[in-house]
Amino acid sequence: MTELRRDMPAPLVPADVDLRDLPYMPVDIGRLFGSEFNGQANDAEWRAAVTLWLKSYHQVPAASLPSDDVQLARLAEFGRDVRGWKKVKEKALWGWVRCEDGRIYHPVVAEKALEAWIGRLSLRLKGAVAIAKRWKKEADTTSIEAEIGIAVGLLRSLNPSARVLHSPNMGKLAPVKPDTPPEEYHGYTEGKPDTPPEEYHGYTKEKEKEKEKEKKEKESGALRADPPPAPADVPSFDDLPPPSPTPVPADMSDDGGDPRGSLEDQYWHRVGLVVAGTRVARSRFGQLANLLNGDFERGLVIIDAVAKAKTPSAYLGAIIRDMTAETSGAAPPKRAKGEPEWVARRRAEGAFVEREGPNRWRDCGILHDDEGREVGW
Repeated sequence: MTELRRDMPAPLVPADVDLRDLPYMPVDIGRLFGSEFNGQANDAEWRAAVTLWLKSYHQVPAASLPSDDVQLARLAEFGRDVRGWKKVKEKALWGWVRCEDGRIYHPVVAEKALEAWIGRLSLRLKGAVAIAKRWKKEADTTSIEAEIGIAVGLLRSLNPSARVLHSPNMGKLAPVKPDTPPEEYHGYTEGKPDTPPEEYHGYTKEKEKEKEKEKKEKESGALRADPPPAPADVPSFDDLPPPSPTPVPADMSDDGGDPRGSLEDQYWHRVGLVVAGTRVARSRFGQLANLLNGDFERGLVIIDAVAKAKTPSAYLGAIIRDMTAETSGAAPPKRAKGEPEWVARRRAEGAFVEREGPNRWRDCGILHDDEGREVGW
């Protein structure tokens, strides 16, 4: 564990912010070209600085870099030329701040990383609430809301006018107070929100409406608690035999059963997760569902393969094209030169098999050789 230096500022980003699966980083063009750095840095310094900004976005935590010159030279694409790196180091590290965890952070890159992280946590929170609502259970979102509150506090300290802080979906956001030990908030900041977690993002009003609705339902139920006496010729409910217990499906039980429902429910649940993680259009999965003709077990296999593909959108598009050709009776795509027979056969069956390199093919997330043998993931 890295020893903390209390004489330095706290890290600008929580320690678990991991954005390595995001392929791009937003750049404020006007802010960059209007900066003092842009006016003073030469070509080599400018290139090294921008390279480090981009590389830091995929470090953990995001927006940070190690402070060692050997590692910085490699990250700045100087390779082993540490002497060459030191010539551009001063301008290349313009604006970077060394923090108590021993790493250096760039405030502007930290802003962009926190905005992306808050967006990701908000999606995770909405997903947890939606799933709990569907299965009529209470969602435990305390930890997610606490993480959002900490990230919001850090972003406010960097840029109070950040766009995400003024989004209508965020509502009233809680500041962070630097008076609580970091271990109380997952060990990555010295902050504690001064409002309850449920007030971080405007969910307070929604929860108040739900509580008010529940209160009205209880009151109306209390008014109906004593029904009028039944006529003499109508048997009372006390005289009726007790109803036979309705069997509870295994996937809906409260004793640890799998609450995922039917294969179709599982299919659309997985679609929601894959759409959020890969940005594949939901309508494409609707097209796939129409082609499955109710075979959602096959659909689940396809979704897992799409999630693991290098280019999920292209992967799914190829599967839909192959299945459309299969349904319409059209001939499948011609076999490419050097393509193994089993690959052509699998593609004719509707699967999308993509090349992973010499003598390697990926079929539904599993890596095969030219003979069709499994060789890994």
